[in-house]
Amino acid sequence: MTFSFTDEDIADAILFKNVDIKGIFETTQAGSKYSQYQRLKDFGLDVKKDKNKRNMHHKAFIIDRKIVLTGSFNPTGSGNFRNDENIIIIHNKAIADKFLGEFNIVWNLE
Repeated sequence: MTFSFTDEDIADAILFKNVDIKGIFETTQAGSKYSQYQRLKDFGLDVKKDKNKRNMHHKAFIIDRKIVLTGSFNPTGSGNFRNDENIIIIHNKAIADKFLGEFNIVWNLE
């Protein structure tokens, strides 16, 4: 789940892994010129825009159902090089399950 995702290097790292990936992009950000949304979708990844009535401001990557990367960091050039961002890596299945629960809620919004 990500608010803004424009970083091509991170997108490449995701694309060139042979793993099952699902992702949710914030709708208004997904339509930006530099968003990786359409590129990942064009490569066949199971990504979609959120259906939240407001901005989906989540910034979380869930890995193998047991690791969570979260914080203020957006995978963007600004997030990488200009902003004062934070990220925490949590190795805890119980916490990952909570994030997966939220992911599933957002994924299933109509």
